[in-house]
Amino acid sequence: RGPIQLVIADARGLPRESYRNVIDGYRWLVDQGCVVVLGPLISDNSLVLQDTANEAGVACIGWTGAHRFASEYCFTVANGDIPTEGVMCAQWLAARGITKVGSFWEQGSSGRDYADYFRDTAGALGLTVVREVKLEPNPKGLQDDLAMMRDLGVEGLYYGGYGYATFHFADALKALDWDPPRVMGTAFMFYSNSNRWAEGLEGWHGVDQLGEDGANPNYNAMVARFERRFGRTTRNVVVALAYDTARAAIHGIGNAAIPEPRWVRDGLERIRWMPATNGGPATYVQFGPHDHKGYKGDFLTVRELRGGELRFDGYHRPEWPSNSPSS
Repeated sequence: RGPIQLVIADARGLPRESYRNVIDGYRWLVDQGCVVVLGPLISDNSLVLQDTANEAGVACIGWTGAHRFASEYCFTVANGDIPTEGVMCAQWLAARGITKVGSFWEQGSSGRDYADYFRDTAGALGLTVVREVKLEPNPKGLQDDLAMMRDLGVEGLYYGGYGYATFHFADALKALDWDPPRVMGTAFMFYSNSNRWAEGLEGWHGVDQLGEDGANPNYNAMVARFERRFGRTTRNVVVALAYDTARAAIHGIGNAAIPEPRWVRDGLERIRWMPATNGGPATYVQFGPHDHKGYKGDFLTVRELRGGELRFDGYHRPEWPSNSPSS
C-alpha cells in the first residue's frame, strides 16, 4: 500500500471554542489529500461536522456517543453510547433495589437523549424520578437541588452529561454530608485525569470502557508494547480508544482497492470482527453498509471510584423478562 502519512489539524471546537474551527480543520485536511480523518472527538462537534463530511466524501471516525452521527461518511469507534448509557444507569439503579431517583442531565446536543432514554427505562422498571434537573456546564444552585432531593426521599442519583459538573457535585454532596448511591455515563472516564474533574468523581459508579483487570489480552499486549516503546506505563482508557480508532483507519485503507476516499469508506465497511483493545475480551470492531458504529460486545462496563481506588463493578448484562426462565 505504500507509506501512510499522518497529517494533523489543530481544530479545537465546542464547547470552549468555535464550531467553525472543526469545519475549517476538516476541510483543510481534505485539501491536503487525506483519505480518512480521525475525529471529531466530542458529540457537539461531530454533529456540527456531519453534513460537511457527507458532502465532501472523506470518511471521519469519531468518538461520539451521539447515535444520530453514524451516516454515509461518518463512522464511530465510540467513547460510549449516550442512549445506551441512560438505559444502563437506570438498570443499574433498579438492580440495587432503588425505587426513588433524582436525575440530572446537561444542556447540549445529546442532553435530551441522556434524559429521555434514562426516564423511559426508569419508568419501565418501576423507578420513580422524584426530581429532574437540567444543568449548564457550570451549574448554579446544585446544592439546593440535591438538598431538595434528599428531603424528598431520593435513594439514588443519575447524572447524564459531559463531566464538567462533576466537581460541583463533589463539593455539594460533601457540604450536605450525603453519600447516596450514584451512577453516571462515560464522563466517568475523566478519572484518568489528575485534576478536579477526577477528584469530583469520588463515590460515583460510572460507565467505563475498560474490562476486568487483566482479562482482555489485546489490551494487555498494547500496554506492554507501549511500555517498551515509550518507557512508561499507561492504564488510560483513552490510549486504548485512540489505538482502536487508528487501527480502524489503517485497516480501512488496507481494505481499499485504491487509496481514494470513496474506496477507503468501502474499506472501513469491510472490517469484520477485529479484536478490540477496549472493553472485555470478547469485544470487537466491525462495520458494514448502514452499520457505522464499530464497537460490538462488552465495550461498555461499570466501575466505581471509592477512596481514590478504581474498582471493576462488572460487565453490564441485564436480564430482560423475555429472557427469564420463569417468563
